[in-house]
Amino acid sequence: MSISVIRARLDLLVSLLDTTTGQPVNTLDVRIYRNGELTRPASRGGGNYVFINTDREDFLMRVEVRGYEVCELPIKYAELDERVPQCLLFLMPSESKKSGMPVMDYSGEDPTITAIEAINIDTTNISFASFTKRDNSMDFFSQARTSLTFDNQYYAILKPDRKGYVKVRITEVLSTQKVRLEDAPPEGLDKNAPIARIIFGQVKDGHYIIRVRAGRPNDRYIICKRYDDHEEFEMIVFEDDGKPVIVQESAEESE
Repeated sequence: MSISVIRARLDLLVSLLDTTTGQPVNTLDVRIYRNGELTRPASRGGGNYVFINTDREDFLMRVEVRGYEVCELPIKYAELDERVPQCLLFLMPSESKKSGMPVMDYSGEDPTITAIEAINIDTTNISFASFTKRDNSMDFFSQARTSLTFDNQYYAILKPDRKGYVKVRITEVLSTQKVRLEDAPPEGLDKNAPIARIIFGQVKDGHYIIRVRAGRPNDRYIICKRYDDHEEFEMIVFEDDGKPVIVQESAEESE
């Protein structure tokens, strides 16, 4: 009697997150395209979709979700973990989103910009404590029993001048007040420097836009505009009508 062996290989894990909240996008109205062709990845709940026994050839992924802007991303396997190739997709709510809190826009035109991000520096309850090079671990203080619970996400540590931030990626949550980072942050960060989750925007054909959830009035946001050879920071607040206003001159840093 012959025995058949069926092997299943995970070729891609797609995790959909609302960039304004960091929470999984849980909806049935999701369409994922591979090089323009609609695919049928298996849903695993929590905004996770898996491609099993497909292939690991690079492709252009397009994701359409009701209530969010369409997102396109090139999948390059050389840049993904070979064991568990995961793609984190940060979706930006659309203007037509009916549920939840309203959103506010910061947008403009710049033919040389490559990416745009933001952090809210008035809603964080977490502060930097120390970094250990030996195991790439970062300790932090929690002022309201808050923890960095999402691994494989991006956070920002405010710089000493408070005009910009350092971007770090968490790869593993080690305890309620310790995480492992993908890369070491630069030295000289202040103890007690605020840590905030990064909100991602979109750039296409020289047009940039980022959206945040309407929250407390006068919350301050640090906007980071990324270019090929440098980054620029601006601090803004949103007025009552949702209009963004710059409250600090931009700071520029070469990479």
